[in-house]
Amino acid sequence: MAVLETLLGLVTVLGVLALLAPRMRAPLSVILVVAGAVIGLVPGLPKLDLDPDVIFFLFVPPIVYYSAFFSSWQDVKENVRPIAGLAIALVLTTMGVVALVAHRLLPGFSWSLAFVLGAILAPSDAVAVFSILNDLSLPRRLTSILKGESLLNDPTALVSYRMAVAAVVVGSFSPWQAGWRFLAVSAGGILVGWVLGRIFFWIRTHLNNPSIEATASFLTPYAAYLAAETVGASGVLSVLVVGLYLGLQPRLASSVARLQVTGAWQILLFVMNGLVFLLLGMQIPTVVGRLAGYSFVTLVWQAGLIGLTVVGVRLVFVFANICYRCALARRLDFPWGEVAVTSWTGMRGLESLVTALALPLLIRSGAPFPQRDTILFLTACVILATLSLQGLTLPALVRRLGVVDKGQAAREEAEARYLAAQAALERLQQETETDPSLATARPVERLRARYEDRLPRYAARMRGGTDERSETRVEAYHHLMRAALDAERQTIVMLRDQGRISNDVMHRIERDLDLEEARHVDEKP
Repeated sequence: MAVLETLLGLVTVLGVLALLAPRMRAPLSVILVVAGAVIGLVPGLPKLDLDPDVIFFLFVPPIVYYSAFFSSWQDVKENVRPIAGLAIALVLTTMGVVALVAHRLLPGFSWSLAFVLGAILAPSDAVAVFSILNDLSLPRRLTSILKGESLLNDPTALVSYRMAVAAVVVGSFSPWQAGWRFLAVSAGGILVGWVLGRIFFWIRTHLNNPSIEATASFLTPYAAYLAAETVGASGVLSVLVVGLYLGLQPRLASSVARLQVTGAWQILLFVMNGLVFLLLGMQIPTVVGRLAGYSFVTLVWQAGLIGLTVVGVRLVFVFANICYRCALARRLDFPWGEVAVTSWTGMRGLESLVTALALPLLIRSGAPFPQRDTILFLTACVILATLSLQGLTLPALVRRLGVVDKGQAAREEAEARYLAAQAALERLQQETETDPSLATARPVERLRARYEDRLPRYAARMRGGTDERSETRVEAYHHLMRAALDAERQTIVMLRDQGRISNDVMHRIERDLDLEEARHVDEKP
């Protein structure tokens, strides 16, 4: 019961700090870690000693699945070379360089332990990047590359992490065997994910209940992970492939279920993200207490050096890769401003947190996992340093270099809406030709007029301008629509209070009104 009360209290703290974060002008993740450390110092609070395997299982599959499901496979294919370089080559390079530095710098760090630390710190966190840049509009290609990196660097780092941890637990490490093991579990995970993706698609297309569809969506990543791990394959890659496969299917869920599932996933990941940062902060006082035999100054200096290594490897890799491509092509196909922003978006975040917290407590011999507290401390310091240094300076760098979208996203949206409206009008014409009695029906005339009114607005936006007359008319329409919906809401509440309708009837009508308003809010005037 105490654990449940503590978790509920942490969710409350998360909500309060999320509201206050914009006023503090600091990344929410940094605020949460600091708040967690303060909470961990409060005497009398129950300790949350969660099992590391439970932490990994609870947080990793849904995070990987969500990223894969909502990714654009077309964007990945168009930018496959830079994405592969960042998500695979850079992750492995960072892991190797950090392992080398840790092995030389940190007393008691074997090669296996050093690779564990390298795998934890290797992947960057795109969630942190886009949460910081949510008020800025980046160019489409840069956005696609950063999202593609976050999609593929998770499996690369997590598979490497599981192998390095296994080497520490068993007590032996062979690079040759590790390489073959990496290929085997990766291939197995991809195969299992492809098979399960087809099975899950068949199951979910035969569901006709939005609540069951939403439940199936939440269970899918966990089922894919468990199935792959059971046969000795990579659960992370299985989840990735399932997410990609299902995300490509246009009719996976009904429209009602899609609205419910999308909103629920966003809430779930917000809470998960926040809880992990708070949990890490709460671990810091305990970890520092167990590191009392070490010099705190020395630990901070070592953490700073490893943090500089993480940042430096990305800077060198990105610029060296661009220079190499320029030498081959004899031209620059990637603006230097975007190169600089890409090299500076290497903040560490959620994945590093989860994998650090998921380190086993014991190894096979029954002894404590070596240097676990040191790894937790170093991870926390590197995350805080990158989020603070790069997170606070990245928006200014983007503005300074002018790396912003030049209206391409708005034009693409306008073109899509224009063509969709045209298709709707053509379909209406076909339907009225099939049934002439519909041609003069007032509902059909209103529907046709609605689409015809949209065309000049979208056409103007496609040209980068606006149709002032149409925009003014639509803004007035939206104002009247919201006023009318408010009147409807007040009326059904009054009828419920008077006992003329039941509470269930009121909520059914209220839901329809909410959907109507949400549709108009999403379509910008």
